[in-house]
Amino acid sequence: MQSPPVAVAVAAAQEAGAYLRENAANAAIVVTKGRGDFVTGLDLAVNDLVQERIGTAFPDHHFLSEELAARPLSEEPTWIVDPIDGTLNVANRFPMFTVSIALVERKRPVVGVVYDPLLDDLFVAEAGKGATWNGESITVRRDVAWHDALLGFDLGHNEPASSESMALAAALRPQVAGLRITGSAALALCYVAAGRLSGFFHHRLEPWDMAAALLIVQEAGGEYVAMNGSPVTSPQVGSVIAGNAAIVTKIREVERARRKT
Repeated sequence: MQSPPVAVAVAAAQEAGAYLRENAANAAIVVTKGRGDFVTGLDLAVNDLVQERIGTAFPDHHFLSEELAARPLSEEPTWIVDPIDGTLNVANRFPMFTVSIALVERKRPVVGVVYDPLLDDLFVAEAGKGATWNGESITVRRDVAWHDALLGFDLGHNEPASSESMALAAALRPQVAGLRITGSAALALCYVAAGRLSGFFHHRLEPWDMAAALLIVQEAGGEYVAMNGSPVTSPQVGSVIAGNAAIVTKIREVERARRKT
């Protein structure tokens, strides 16, 4: 009897996480793509591990990951994987990184799993079934006033987008309690879903950065939109604001005001 996709994704993420825990101190850089943007041997090893586990369970499904050549997202069932979201952190022994695995059908996520191997934090969502954190149901926070909000953001490797995110962070800083950069967008988005952060923004994510976390945020009752306010329903290259409706609206207001000045 075939295991359900969510069980396969969880097992693959946890096995990959165990491998990372054992080998994180040996994250040798093997390919440099740009300043602060590179691939380690761990990225490749985890990618192969996850692809093998998923391919064995679902040989007819497609597979897309950060470590493979990009291809257009089709209507067919496709697993979108970031073997290590937070490679720069791993390479510097900074303890914030995740394994991110999503199953996408008709270009929409139906399973999302994000695993933090160091904290043993497992975030899981299935379309229409809600989101969990270590087996407990989670929802985005709705009880935080704007001036008490703790927001997450990240910079990525695209310099124009990074500059925009820094400018938005500077505009937000006088209005909120604080801002945090995790170095793993998937982890920060899961923190929004679990109420550890009130909101998150980024001016350029890749499909593998958001595929699993997109579903986790939405199943936790959060909004996930582009900077222009249009809903994001499919993993794609682009900007994001996530949080409860009020937080998302406030971040968008600050972004619009910033761009007018």
